[in-house]
Amino acid sequence: MNFAPASLHRHAPPRANAVNGLLPQIWRRRRVFALVFVLTFLPALAAMLLFTPVYYAAGTVVIGNQEPASSSASAAWIEKLGDPADLESQLQIIQSRRMLRLALARPGVIEAVIEECRYRRGIAALLRRGADCSKMTPNSQELVDYAEARYVVRGVGRSRIISIGYQSPLPDVAFVMANALIVTYLEDQRAENARAREVTAAWLLKEGATGVAASSERDGAGAETSAAQPRQRFYQDLYSKAADIESERRMLQGGGRLVSLAELPKHHYFPKRTPLAAAALTVAFMLAALAALRADVTDGSVRRTQELEALTMLPVLGMLPHVKRGASRARPSLRRRFTRAVADRLAALLGADGQVLDSARPEESVQALYARLVQAGAGKTLRGILVCSATQGEGKTFTTLALAKCAAEAGRSVLAIDCNLRRPGLTEKLKLSGTAGFAEILRGEIEPENAAVHGALEGVPVIAAGIVGGGPSLLLMENGMRKLMSWAERYDLVLLDGPAVARFPDAGILAQSAAGVLWCAQWARVKSSDVKAALDGMAKPGVRIVGFAVTQVWPEEMRFYERPCLFGSLYEARR
Repeated sequence: MNFAPASLHRHAPPRANAVNGLLPQIWRRRRVFALVFVLTFLPALAAMLLFTPVYYAAGTVVIGNQEPASSSASAAWIEKLGDPADLESQLQIIQSRRMLRLALARPGVIEAVIEECRYRRGIAALLRRGADCSKMTPNSQELVDYAEARYVVRGVGRSRIISIGYQSPLPDVAFVMANALIVTYLEDQRAENARAREVTAAWLLKEGATGVAASSERDGAGAETSAAQPRQRFYQDLYSKAADIESERRMLQGGGRLVSLAELPKHHYFPKRTPLAAAALTVAFMLAALAALRADVTDGSVRRTQELEALTMLPVLGMLPHVKRGASRARPSLRRRFTRAVADRLAALLGADGQVLDSARPEESVQALYARLVQAGAGKTLRGILVCSATQGEGKTFTTLALAKCAAEAGRSVLAIDCNLRRPGLTEKLKLSGTAGFAEILRGEIEPENAAVHGALEGVPVIAAGIVGGGPSLLLMENGMRKLMSWAERYDLVLLDGPAVARFPDAGILAQSAAGVLWCAQWARVKSSDVKAALDGMAKPGVRIVGFAVTQVWPEEMRFYERPCLFGSLYEARR
């Protein structure tokens, strides 16, 4: 008997690479991709909209003492000009609390700080968080702490330029506060240097005047003129230097000189929506792609027929496309048409022809399944076929009805029996609830020919599940099953709509009375591990499993799952 897997592909799948490996995996997990992308990007977008815009105004000053007038001090002045310690000391002076208090004491500064404190927007307004503006009084610690946290003082590169800036949600407040500290620092530097030169000039003037007076008295007393003249010239030079220092003090500019005052900012510098949006898009795309790849790699459901055949060593006889309940011939929705267009474009990009099913039409797929089912007998008639699955809801009843109708249209005499005594799907589908049937036959209460119902399914007599009185497993072990199968030999094909294999031994008992088992596996739902475990439980003497019928397949999606995966082989090897 030939159990070679039936060929369902027109062309061999191409070799996996980064393009036709990753893109199909992301596309077939596009719902996971979209969910993670939205959950990642929308909070970032909301945060950008809720963040209060912050404006930044900054001015610059250059640090450097005035060039000395004498040439003897020029070398020392040039050496000190780029001293990092001098720049660091000025940074500490600007950032000191003394300087902040002087700046806050300027007219209009406290009013600007209080105006900013009362201005709340975005997240701070939603959370009702902010400083207590009532405590911001002149010279208060709260006022200094509030302003200190918003000032930005730093050196610009490796130069002697210092940038003094202020951050505020109000542009005019940032402008006022930045210039207040700049002007305060420059005035403080001029005042400090002026006081030092004033003391020096006063001392030199005093010493020079005293020295000149003493020299004159010695001259009047008849001292040696040759010894008094150099001393007199020294005191005169000292007096002249003191006068020069006094003149410099009056037009002093100080050690720090202004480069530029802060200007009124027109655009906020935070949040920068374009870079943040680009970063959020990048992070959201990467996380969504990783989530989609992980969901695809770790998914153990039946999606690739080659993997199912390799795992179970059984052929896939056919694949039945998904059929929507109450589907109409109305025009597809715009979302459906867009998804189909993108899928077709992606398939064309990857070189996929999309022909993985015998046909997207259910009747043609059922005919192909029936033909392969007949061929699996290798010349022997498989009269009794048990249709079962690993779990409930995998399309057993649909497959039974479809095969029964197809065989009847082919001129075969067919009998359909609902053998699922726990959840009789065939009985409910054909609305035969309450009708005596399979359970009554097993108990010997009715003859099989009297239990067959004609007319419920066109051209096919049906035996309903009946009314179960006791345990279904014990009932299946009665001699009525053998009597029923002996009577059913008059039909060319007997289809047994069986139960799910999981949890109960009903399917194993029925399989021993059937000529073969057709296993239904729902595409993209049932786990391959569950199918393998259920098959191992059915491996008993006299049980013959013919092959698989993969049900509820989405043809448009199947073409991407039949392509090679870039990471799928690693996961399968690890399992």
